[in-house]
Amino acid sequence: MQNGNVVHFDDYLSDVLQESGISREEFSEQVNRLKQQHLGLHLADLRKTAGFTQKQLASKLHVTPIRISQIENGNLAKQNISTLTNYLSAVGADLKLSVSFAGTDFELTDLN
Repeated sequence: MQNGNVVHFDDYLSDVLQESGISREEFSEQVNRLKQQHLGLHLADLRKTAGFTQKQLASKLHVTPIRISQIENGNLAKQNISTLTNYLSAVGADLKLSVSFAGTDFELTDLN
C-alpha cells in the first residue's frame, strides 16, 4: 500500500522501468537471461553430482568441452535438442517438451 492505495505490480514495474530508462523488452530479455543462467547452474550441479568433469562429459557426448560450458552458462538457444537430451540423459535427467496450440497444451515424448 502506498498512501492508502493499493499499488499493482504492473504499475510499479512501469514506474521503475521509466525511472531507470530500461524498456520493458530489455527488462524481459534480462530476466530471461538470468533464468537461463540459473538453469545452467543447475545443469552444472547435476553434472558434478553424476561425477563428470566438463571434459569427461564432452568426451562421452562426442562434443567439445566448450559446448558443455555453453550449456552450463545458460546458452541453450544455440544448442540442438539432441545435445541437450544426451546431456540430460548422461546426468540422469530427462528433457520434456510441450507444445501450446490453439488453446491446447500437449507434451512431446519419445523424440529419440
